[in-house]
Amino acid sequence: MKEPKIIKETEEKLSPWVTLVSRTIQQPMNPDSETYHSLQLADYVAIFAISKDGRIPFVKQYRPARKEITLEFPAGILEMGEDPAETAARELFEETGFRVKRTPELLGRLSADTGRLSNDLWCFFADDVEADRTWKKEEGVELVLYKKSEVLEAIQSNKFVNAMHIAVLAMAQIKRKFNFGEIE
Repeated sequence: MKEPKIIKETEEKLSPWVTLVSRTIQQPMNPDSETYHSLQLADYVAIFAISKDGRIPFVKQYRPARKEITLEFPAGILEMGEDPAETAARELFEETGFRVKRTPELLGRLSADTGRLSNDLWCFFADDVEADRTWKKEEGVELVLYKKSEVLEAIQSNKFVNAMHIAVLAMAQIKRKFNFGEIE
């Protein structure tokens, strides 16, 4: 398959977090061109963690884009120059108060949405995480701890619907870090 030719490309910074990219493309064998739009965002990092006692930390927070409170894994954007594993550990602590004992394990790097977004999702796993008593709760973020059985129930009941975070869970299953077949 031949790649199309980019005729023109412009970027419009909409905020510190979002840039609108316009690309005018000419397909091979077609004299007409079309303009496509996408969003350039920072890479996204999410961490699926399991505590020493087998509980899984989630966070609830209001998401203006969805106009609702969502249930998610601890996550955030990859800061310029920051190592993705450090971001995962930092977000886990900031949002839940849990600390990793060792560097979180990279499960994979996925494309968030190949048709509209240029960023990636870094998927991490950490087990044996421990609560830090010095943690101060982040305003607007609520910690929720689930048992394994409650995770599957949350997906089935549409409480946990973030597709990218469900992909993190799928990556954990693929890498044999988590198995719904082992539910207590």
